[in-house]
Amino acid sequence: MIEGSTKTVDIVVSDIDSSNLSVWAQSDNTALIPNENLIVSGVGNNRTLQISATDNMIGRANITVFVSDGDSQSTTTFAVNVIAPDLSVSIDDGGVSVRPGQTVAYAIEYANSPVVHTSDAAGVYIAVSVPTHSQFNPSASSSDWNCANNGAAGDICRLDIGQLNRGATGATTFAVAVDLTVPTEVAALSVEVEIGDNGQNGNDIDPSNNRNGDTTPIDRTVLLLATKRDLLDVSGGNDGIAGPGDRIDYTIILRNDRVTAASGSVFDDAPDSNTTLA
Repeated sequence: MIEGSTKTVDIVVSDIDSSNLSVWAQSDNTALIPNENLIVSGVGNNRTLQISATDNMIGRANITVFVSDGDSQSTTTFAVNVIAPDLSVSIDDGGVSVRPGQTVAYAIEYANSPVVHTSDAAGVYIAVSVPTHSQFNPSASSSDWNCANNGAAGDICRLDIGQLNRGATGATTFAVAVDLTVPTEVAALSVEVEIGDNGQNGNDIDPSNNRNGDTTPIDRTVLLLATKRDLLDVSGGNDGIAGPGDRIDYTIILRNDRVTAASGSVFDDAPDSNTTLA
């Protein structure tokens, strides 16, 4: 039976005089199925036992039914297995950092516990909230993600898994492209993932591992490059070789190879000791 649910068992009593019989039941696992959750009803030879399991617990209980006419007693015992799914999910950026304008891909792993009394899960889904200052990147993600608002920041993107049997595992990729401009006070992207199901086979037995998150540092380093090229503008000997009195023109190109702006940059180039600035 499913955790937190109620099950009905028919009891047939055989006795010459069934009108004076007492029928009751006991559990050997009262945490899972308390004795007060074993309710016998009916009269005569046909009785009904109602069994109610404790919410958010799984396991096995042996139920013993007692029948007594006051002089003698008879018993029968049967086992009740209480089951529920136990889903888990994790998300990981692989320990990378990301620069504005780049894409970061998150590895998502999910599972349904293989522990005994774990049930199959139906209607399983994974949902991820697109981090602030980013946009869902479908080309770098696994297929079949559906985003309600085209994957904009704050949007919830969902991946439908469907049936996830006991002990089954899976993996998928969710990627986002970081905005070209990210406020300087933002140090990292924060992403959260959730796994759930439709509850058909009971409530998840351990909801503490149904959510997970990760933070990806934003790399704000700059890469400054300088290129210097010379051109012999005036050659006294017209031989293309620099000599005394000749003029050399220098072209200097400064470049920042990152999207992060560089501030307070200083370029320093000391002229050769045998030359003077023209």
